[in-house]
Amino acid sequence: MIVENNLKDTYEVFMNREEMLIARFNQLITEPEANAKQAGMVVDELIAIVRQSPGKKFNILIDLTSLGKASYISDQTREIYANAIKEKQIGKLAVIGHSSSYRKFLNLIIAAVKRESKVRWFTNVKKAITWLKNNKPKKVNHLF
Repeated sequence: MIVENNLKDTYEVFMNREEMLIARFNQLITEPEANAKQAGMVVDELIAIVRQSPGKKFNILIDLTSLGKASYISDQTREIYANAIKEKQIGKLAVIGHSSSYRKFLNLIIAAVKRESKVRWFTNVKKAITWLKNNKPKKVNHLF
């Protein structure tokens, strides 16, 4: 079992100069509990960043290219990501990778949140960034 400190080394989360959030995965975790823990850590870090700017939406780029065609997503991990995409401060989400399994998973998330225009799969980084930059997200409208 990989401990939390070691899991932190399997990904990085940061904001670039254009205020786009990046989550880059560099190691595939295939143990179900550790896979879910990694997902929770990534989501927690992303949410912590967006909460620093209440009312602002952020586009997110998820980079899975370092994982190649390998993939593994535990059931708990699927649930973590499906719930995270519903966060009101998340604008558009571009996922870059080469695994058909991840692409199928992303299609499930799209169906679950019913927001195809909000989430897209790419195999090309430049195309993903261009899509994220177009129609930048607007501020969150609060009804109360």
